[in-house]
Amino acid sequence: MGDMGDLFRDLEADKKLRREERLRHARASDLPGWTQHTQWHWSRLLGGQKLNWWPSTGKWSWGMKGIKPAMFFGRQEDLLNFIQKREE
Repeated sequence: MGDMGDLFRDLEADKKLRREERLRHARASDLPGWTQHTQWHWSRLLGGQKLNWWPSTGKWSWGMKGIKPAMFFGRQEDLLNFIQKREE
């Protein structure tokens, strides 16, 4: 296959490795208060609103019920900082 096909396969393989690493890091962490719905979807309450987290992609959403929640992206440390600021 051409160079573009090889590049695409390499990018996909790298993305898969990063997702597996983020998921492994989340499982190894002691995160109290989280409900694990599936291996890829976790949630908890934050300020009376549901906080959804997908550790493998690094995305989380938080917002009011019935209104489209805000989506965020970052590392697990970013999520924990997000939570800490709203619990103060």
